[in-house]
Amino acid sequence: MTYRDGLLLAGIVALCGTFLSNITGTPVLALVLIVGLLVKAPSESDTHAVGLDLAGGTILKAGVALLGLQITLSQIAALGWATALLVLLSLVITLALGWQIGRWAGLQSETAIIAAGAVAICGASAALAIASVSPRKAENTVVLAIIGVTALSTVAMIAYPAIARALGLSDVHAGILFGAAIHDVAQVVGAGALISPAATETSAIVKLLRVACLVPVVFFVGALFSQRHHEQPPRFTLPRFPVFLIIFAMCVGLSSAGLVPEYALSIANTLSQACLILAVAAIGIKTSVTQILTSSGRILLVLVATTILLGTGVLGSLLLFFDPVSI
Repeated sequence: MTYRDGLLLAGIVALCGTFLSNITGTPVLALVLIVGLLVKAPSESDTHAVGLDLAGGTILKAGVALLGLQITLSQIAALGWATALLVLLSLVITLALGWQIGRWAGLQSETAIIAAGAVAICGASAALAIASVSPRKAENTVVLAIIGVTALSTVAMIAYPAIARALGLSDVHAGILFGAAIHDVAQVVGAGALISPAATETSAIVKLLRVACLVPVVFFVGALFSQRHHEQPPRFTLPRFPVFLIIFAMCVGLSSAGLVPEYALSIANTLSQACLILAVAAIGIKTSVTQILTSSGRILLVLVATTILLGTGVLGSLLLFFDPVSI
């Protein structure tokens, strides 16, 4: 058994997608995924399989864990209790409604929660993290979630700044809207940049709060998955806490304490992105396009419906409970 062939193939796909992203300006994860889908999915006995599984498993979890270095507790505290409560409530409600919509649409619980989590938390990274604790193989769901949230985030990046200006939201409250309701980090920052530096900074911090919620959400979802597939379900048993979530929390602690120098943070951020890109490349290669087409409509329904609910809920809360022009 060798990991070399699969990792090399995923690496080539990742480099091609990154190159195309640099040329076109399209989000890198989406392009890497598309390039991966163009490569024929290997069979389980293929020499590439074990390397691809490593990239889509352990390397993926390493990338998610390193995201914790981007977050500090002081950033979260600076938001204030009202903003933090808005973000947390909207996240929980989006997860619950997304799961329910998915079940109504006939999706399995695992598929529904992966799609809902991609919208509620942080797009592709959340879909990858939640799928990593799923007892079922979920490559098709992850692929559709990444494609869907990338497209929806791009639409939101253009639409939400226009809505914020039309409604007279302050720069700070516009940033709250972008950070709480747009899925992918790049589009959150892009939307803020269309308003002002203050909106950009606020949107990034709010988004980081959503990213920080990966730990409790993934652990809770993993616990539910564990109980649903337990051979003796009557007794609740707490699942083993995933190592990558422990590392994520430790990274937040190190960053909050100021123990990580700037150059190390930069290196860790680059390494995290590289791990996620490699993982997405592997997932794309392993995925059958034919299987995607059979379930795409229902998953996209969850993504679109939860995006609309999240955006209108956050915007409505800002207009009802916050003074939109006070800051």
